[in-house]
Amino acid sequence: MVAAMLLRRLTWRGQGGPWASVLRVAAVLVVLLGIAASARIARGWDAAVTRQRDERLDSTAASRTATIGNALSHYEDALQAERSLWLASTFVSRDDFRVFATTLELQHRYPGLQRISWLSFVPDEQVDAFVANARRDGAPSFTIRPPGRRPAYYVTLYSERASRFGSTIGLDARATPSVLAALERARDSGRTTMSGQTTLAIDLGVPPAERPVAFELFVPVYRHQAPATTVAQRRAAFLGWACGQFRAGDFLQAAMGSVQPSTGVELYDPVVGGGPIAAFPDGFRAAGPDVRTDSLALGGRTFRLRYAPLPGNPILTERTIPASLLLGTGIAISLLLGTLLWLLA
Repeated sequence: MVAAMLLRRLTWRGQGGPWASVLRVAAVLVVLLGIAASARIARGWDAAVTRQRDERLDSTAASRTATIGNALSHYEDALQAERSLWLASTFVSRDDFRVFATTLELQHRYPGLQRISWLSFVPDEQVDAFVANARRDGAPSFTIRPPGRRPAYYVTLYSERASRFGSTIGLDARATPSVLAALERARDSGRTTMSGQTTLAIDLGVPPAERPVAFELFVPVYRHQAPATTVAQRRAAFLGWACGQFRAGDFLQAAMGSVQPSTGVELYDPVVGGGPIAAFPDGFRAAGPDVRTDSLALGGRTFRLRYAPLPGNPILTERTIPASLLLGTGIAISLLLGTLLWLLA
């Protein structure tokens, strides 16, 4: 309505003739259309910049998840190598296992992986012979812990690296509820499985509230070339588990240490719930409008990940033309052109 009234005034006689009126009308239209176009361009530019930033944040989160997943898979590779050792050997001695573990160079090639172990499946009727063989093979004081007769035992026969708080050799995993279900799931499925949250022997001297969350990976091993298609066949051919232990915090630090430290991450265990079980950097908490979430699954367990940019993240600090500048420039140009047309009139 205002524009119509203005146009009627501009076309009133006595304002310099018809061409002057046309120019004045054109001047007003240039200003109005220029402002509208500038506003539209500014909105489009702002949306494009926001979309590009969001896509880069999404891509960064996906890349970090892939890196963390590769680190877990790398741990599994070490256990698959241990599995191959047992398949290629008629007998693996304590010295053989020690040499094998040494050649893996755990600290350098598998950072965060605390130890690798071999857990033997021992039926009750074979337990006396099993203990005797272990004692002849360089462990004269070997015994199964805790004591007592059971239908079967899942015994740690070998383990490298040794704990500062005592050896895990001889421990029966059937007495550890947090790993028992995963062990039997691995045995029956033939697939790598991950335990529930547990505490490493090396951390038992830490106050309970401060003990870092840890997990164990299990790779089942069966007699070479024995049929293992069904659960019954797998149980009949079963020898034991290649096992690896890691703290959630160490694992996350090792995984994220290989990428640019521009994004923080929290690691959650949805099975247990509660707060994060690990974070990078230490103490980081994901908050704000740029948080991204993802998930990671291995060994029958799914972790939840929350990412957020750290201060100085190049995605957020990258210089771009502000939408307000585009809008202001467009309005200024529109006003300038409109003024020139008005003056010509």
